[in-house]
Parts: sequence; structure tokens; C-alpha cells
Amino acid sequence: MSKLKKCPFCNKRPEVIEIKLWSERGCGYYGKFSYHIACVNPKCKVKPETQIMHNTIYDGTKEMCIEKAVKDWNERGNVRN
Repeated sequence: MSKLKKCPFCNKRPEVIEIKLWSERGCGYYGKFSYHIACVNPKCKVKPETQIMHNTIYDGTKEMCIEKAVKDWNERGNVRN
């Protein structure tokens, strides 16, 4: 996995956020997750996070999704055309 850059606003390490894509009532995609990166430092005034979420339905395995999310975080200042 690529090294995750620190938050540019508080200089703390962000975290990979995993969100399950189903409810306890059985709705959704059981066993599938969505991943994105976010600064979870309570003292960070900006709390940035990646907007693009990668999920195991369309984007492959958990490891592939996390790698894509890390890439999005690390390239956050680059503009894509």
C-alpha cells in the first residue's frame, strides 16, 4: 500500500474510513464496503476527506479500494482533466 500523507492542515495522520453498504434489515449489498480517507483529528479545524468513495461492488477488492482512496488523498491538490 502507498504511504498515506499527513493532513495538510493539522499534520496528523488521516484514517481509512470503511462504510458497510447494507443495513441490519437486509437491504443493500451484504458483505460490500465503501472506503475513503478522512482526517479524524478532533483539533483539526478543516477535517478534510476524499469525496470519491471506492467500493467493493465496482472497484475490486478491499486492498484495491483502499489503494485507490490513498491515491486520491495523496493527490488531493492535483487537478484531473
